[in-house]
Amino acid sequence: ERAIARRLGSGVIEDADYVAYFARSRGEAKGKGYRALTGELRRRGVSDEAIREGEADFDAGAALSVAATKAARGIDPTDEKHRRRFLQRLMSRGFGYAEAAKEIAKLSGTRHDEDE
Repeated sequence: ERAIARRLGSGVIEDADYVAYFARSRGEAKGKGYRALTGELRRRGVSDEAIREGEADFDAGAALSVAATKAARGIDPTDEKHRRRFLQRLMSRGFGYAEAAKEIAKLSGTRHDEDE
């Protein structure tokens, strides 16, 4: 990772290519939301423009699925305290409340409306 960051800073690796690689390796493979990835990319010196361009290539559904699977470990969807913990886990991984609420609804077998 340090070698990639050095090459990125020197211009050897294009920002857009790095964002695509990073989104796949950290987002889709490890279950991090684009919000979390954005912060990590900025800390690594990637421009906001490259980050915005890379968002189109990010598979949010795949990342959310991986994150939800990890977050659901040990969760009883009928227990309110566990449901809050599940929501917190997803939100801490860079997903929004609406995305997390839909996932807890899937887990518990209930319907989640956007207007709630």
